[in-house]
Amino acid sequence: MKEEILGIFVKGAARYFQEATREEAQVGAPFLLEPGRPESSLLQHAAIIGITGSQKGSIIFTAGRPLAEELVRRMGETLPDTALCDDMVGEVTNTIAGNAREALGSDFMISTPVMVSGERERVHFSRGVEGYVIPITWQGMRSFLIVGLEATH
Repeated sequence: MKEEILGIFVKGAARYFQEATREEAQVGAPFLLEPGRPESSLLQHAAIIGITGSQKGSIIFTAGRPLAEELVRRMGETLPDTALCDDMVGEVTNTIAGNAREALGSDFMISTPVMVSGERERVHFSRGVEGYVIPITWQGMRSFLIVGLEATH
């Protein structure tokens, strides 16, 4: 995956938190997804968006319950349950993917987010697709944006 594409996702993650919460998130440098690392596992809430067109693969945003709950509260809900937390994580993923589509053009097609349960589930991409983890810390809580894309032409 080209560095400039990863940069689009790094900027998109930072932009999401700044615009949605009016607070800056610390978005770390991307690193290669490795099966043995803790960051290669999903947290309590995760959403996957499939990508087709000029790129193929997927984008995953995963967050722990405390971060998801706080984002839900920021949107005005007082009782953030599991469904609202899942919806919030799906919205984060969709927004970041949508912003990437603006930068990469209409041939970068995104699917509807699919929610995944199962903390500690390992992330795997198709053979030949390298995944990159973008660590995000907001209000001391960690989340990860995991991007696995390859150019189709």
